Amino acid sequence: MGPSLMDENSGLGGFFVLDGLFSHVHEGFASALGHARAEAVNGQAFLDWVHPDDRKRVRAEFEMEFSARAPHPPVFRLMAKEQKTVWAHLERTAVTVDERPARAGYLLDGTAIERLTAGLGESLARYETILNDADIHLGELDLDGRM
Repeated sequence: MGPSLMDENSGLGGFFVLDGLFSHVHEGFASALGHARAEAVNGQAFLDWVHPDDRKRVRAEFEMEFSARAPHPPVFRLMAKEQKTVWAHLERTAVTVDERPARAGYLLDGTAIERLTAGLGESLARYETILNDADIHLGELDLDGRM
């Protein structure tokens, strides 16, 4: 699969990583990182874009990629321009380029999903607090009115 076919079918942004560096980046991928042109990202190290707190885990997941123990597709944070964080849902596969191992993949921007998930967790915590702090006595009655 060449870069142009991948670009047409990649969702938000497709990419190729060769020797740890981006060798082809779809414009949508570059845009998600805050760049107007893919050339701003091409040639840079993939892990340099991963949030520092997620790098060790992402590196480990990529190292396990070829084993049967490979985890589900990783979800991690990317650091975009101006310290903006983009949650990435990443699908990738191993390929070869000029007989050298490489990775082809695409990025789905999961930032909105992560924000919604965090908001739901906060909302649940508020309602649990309300219920736990309420001075309510509950009982159970059977059909004959007995407790």
